[in-house]
Amino acid sequence: MKGNLKLLALKYLKEDDKLSGTEIIQKLEKTTGWKPSPGTLYPLLDNLEQKKLLKSEKQGRQRKFQITEKGEQRFEEFQKEQEKYWGQIIQSLKNYKEMFEQEELENFIEAIDQARKGNYESPYAVMVCYKIIDKIQATPINDTQEEKINKILDQALEEIEEELE
Repeated sequence: MKGNLKLLALKYLKEDDKLSGTEIIQKLEKTTGWKPSPGTLYPLLDNLEQKKLLKSEKQGRQRKFQITEKGEQRFEEFQKEQEKYWGQIIQSLKNYKEMFEQEELENFIEAIDQARKGNYESPYAVMVCYKIIDKIQATPINDTQEEKINKILDQALEEIEEELE
């Protein structure tokens, strides 16, 4: 995710005129499920400012960042580069899917295609689901824990289905 931090910071600043580092971190956490530390984000923002891709001004105790014209141009260039790169990956996956009849790749291909189009964000609910999957897969679980987790997930699924009807 760190590799996309520069791109996402520029994207958020292009969408919202001025943001503080804290606001960028909050947007990242809400849209991607990842919360970079200030020690990761602020050096990147300082670097982008040195390269004249951003400018900042002090507003009270916060520094508000704003994308520059040069930053917008670089963002557009980077998006075009990424679109070409991801287009090649998508085509390779489509070929693999057809050659080996791997229909389950369709959702993965769609997610990559969305990223290629500049939609790097996932709905918060999807990111939470991925976090749950990662945590369960990475943690040894005994039978009692598994039973409790299954009940919690069944109840959550039932409530979500009711909400979406």
